[in-house]
Amino acid sequence: MRIYCNTIAAVAAPGAHVVPSDRLYIESEEVSDSSLVEMKRRAFILTRPQMGLSEGGLDPYYGGVQAVAREAGGRRGSADPHRDGAVVCAQPRSGK
Repeated sequence: MRIYCNTIAAVAAPGAHVVPSDRLYIESEEVSDSSLVEMKRRAFILTRPQMGLSEGGLDPYYGGVQAVAREAGGRRGSADPHRDGAVVCAQPRSGK
């Protein structure tokens, strides 16, 4: 499992979803050995939802988040690639 240190990478990362029955739905086909060992240790049942993939290869079961965070002395926004959101940067008007 990866820890992301910026908003854009975190929002675009492959999805994971845990349900009460200890089932863990994962989006990525690439899961590290250490992550698999940890999931087995926690008795998760690994599976993939059967929603189908979008044109970009993403599963619409995941995502739909938009985020804004303070990073590196400013603000950074990110729109989830699973959906059709967008990020626009605006500057305050000067002199008002």
